[in-house]
Amino acid sequence: MKVFRNRLAPAVSLIAALVVMMAAMSSISAYAVPDSDTGSAAEAATGSEVDVDSENDGSVADGEGGAGKYGKAPELVASSAILVNAKTGDVLFEKSAGAKRWPASCTKILTALLAIENLDPNEMVEITGAAVNIEGSSIGLIAGEQIRADDLIYGALLESGNDAAAALAVGVDGTLEKFAERMNSRVAELGLSHTNFVNPHGLDDPKHYTTARDLAVIACEAMKNARFRKYVSTYQYTMSETNLQPKRYFHNSNRLLYDTLTHINVYGDSVPAKYPDITGIKTGFTDKAGNCIVVGMKRDDKEFIAVVLKSQGMASYSDAVSMLEYGMHNFDEVTYHKKGYEMFERPVEGSELKSMKLVLAEDLIATVNKNKEADYSVDGEVSAASTSGALSAPIKAGDVCGIAWVKSSDGKTVAQVDLVAAETAAALVDETDSHTDDGGVGTASLILTIGVVAVLAAVLVVVISVVRSAAARRRRRANRMYGAKLKDSVDPREVRRIKNINKPRRGRY
Repeated sequence: MKVFRNRLAPAVSLIAALVVMMAAMSSISAYAVPDSDTGSAAEAATGSEVDVDSENDGSVADGEGGAGKYGKAPELVASSAILVNAKTGDVLFEKSAGAKRWPASCTKILTALLAIENLDPNEMVEITGAAVNIEGSSIGLIAGEQIRADDLIYGALLESGNDAAAALAVGVDGTLEKFAERMNSRVAELGLSHTNFVNPHGLDDPKHYTTARDLAVIACEAMKNARFRKYVSTYQYTMSETNLQPKRYFHNSNRLLYDTLTHINVYGDSVPAKYPDITGIKTGFTDKAGNCIVVGMKRDDKEFIAVVLKSQGMASYSDAVSMLEYGMHNFDEVTYHKKGYEMFERPVEGSELKSMKLVLAEDLIATVNKNKEADYSVDGEVSAASTSGALSAPIKAGDVCGIAWVKSSDGKTVAQVDLVAAETAAALVDETDSHTDDGGVGTASLILTIGVVAVLAAVLVVVISVVRSAAARRRRRANRMYGAKLKDSVDPREVRRIKNINKPRRGRY
């Protein structure tokens, strides 16, 4: 029995060590801070929502008074239009901006952007049958030509070549259909729900449409790309010869970049079409779409984009420039606070950290009417606070806890930024309370540990009982066999030796 106990001792020690280890791990997990599931605050509303099929005049005329003849919102020929801040997307003026329209060749804004993002400028694109003999404007592509992607982008944006746009689509995705899927995927990424594209060039199709508001978002995204900006601000470009054709010369269709002979009407003044501070970007026309144009203007530190859909002839240029001048004379981009600015400080419950600073996740910038700047106010709210106004731990640095905004005097939100926690507030665990800040994880771990210890103790008792019972049976058997009571000190091996001696031997004597 002594030998058996010696053999059992290491196993018992191992079990005890495992119990101690599990208890320690459970204690550690009870103090761990779980991941926060706090969501982002709602996005800002930058203008009244217009039904996608609406034809009502949704003009914004904040600038009246204080800016001379430009103080009054412009009167437009276009059926739909919008003016936005190119950097922030703030809406400064709109007219039926949510109505569905055909975008014509303004479609090529997105086509070119996707080509820039997916093709190297010097990558050679082979022209296939899908990119030749397409109706409308063309750069005269021939099947089998090998052309640099860079040349095709110039051809699509300057000459508005439908064949160049198709060639880029095939170069990126192999077919026009797959490229259209890519276009719509990008549209979805931008959060646009009133736009659908079925081709890369913009020829009329009942399923090919957008809105002035959506097209402005696409244009703002494209103008963030330095290569795109270079293309659309270029007046003329010489395309190098190819394996099948000589040099070709492209000229930008946007008259605001070059035309000093034709005049346009801007707030009653007849001025040359070539206009200062214009940065591009794209014109378009079909019989159904009418004259369309997207125009960028940068003056000093302000940059605005105007979108005009379904206008008439040169009035499309007048509409665009009039909106841009209205914006430049009436609106300023104001940085109210920089990223990291402390907006609020709130108490924290359930943590050693007693208070939390809530700071701006980004710069709080708004495009405001500079003639009414005093009419704007900055405020915010803490969405993660309890009814007592305190925040509840755990909180991780960077968790969204509220929003800050700039509002005009009429209650319209013109800018909005998330408020985030400046540091981490770990949750405390109250060992005397069955409820913990981690949702009961500490209590559950303690119960589990106690249960494991109890089971292991029960197993140990059973093992010892079995061993003792076996030893008792051996002693009783020895007593019956030899007529003497064996003490606990008798080695069972000695009993077996005596038993073997008394056995009859087989074989010779």
